[in-house]
Amino acid sequence: MKERLLIVLTVLVIFSSIFGEGIASEGKGDSTIVSEIRFGLLSHDVGVFAQSFENGVDINFDIFFKSPDKSFFRKFSSPRPMMGTCIHSDGQTSQVYGGLAWDFRTTDNILLTFGLGGAVHSGELDSDDPGEQRLGSRVLFRLAMNVGYYFSERWNASFYWNHISNASLATPNYGLDSMGLQIGYVF
Repeated sequence: MKERLLIVLTVLVIFSSIFGEGIASEGKGDSTIVSEIRFGLLSHDVGVFAQSFENGVDINFDIFFKSPDKSFFRKFSSPRPMMGTCIHSDGQTSQVYGGLAWDFRTTDNILLTFGLGGAVHSGELDSDDPGEQRLGSRVLFRLAMNVGYYFSERWNASFYWNHISNASLATPNYGLDSMGLQIGYVF
């Protein structure tokens, strides 16, 4: 438990230095590459598109970067590069991931985000125990979705779903779904 707490604190210190720079640069021009951060608590391995083997809570953190102002990215609706982590509270499968996120706002206050990318996890690849999560490959594909609400210009809250699996490129392919709530801050 102490090791997990140390990891979480280390990640928060690293990211707080990035965020501090972004906040400090506010009003002095637009020099930060970070566009948004989101923190969340997720129910772990809930079995939406996968079997459920592990219990517990994930501590979630995502960082979104500004979409590069390049014509290549604009051809694909200007996705934002992002990275994040889900750290399991009881030391079971945790993950670090990255990819692209597409944002859609149907009104001024409604938030829709779709993510696509890859993940690396700390869980079991294969096991003889039929009651244990098995993901088949250390590197997995990742899909994610947020549906939320902006309650001010900078703050939002959303329902978040995260799915990782190997897309049947390795066996077994049980996959892992996590879902819960996130709070976001836009720079």
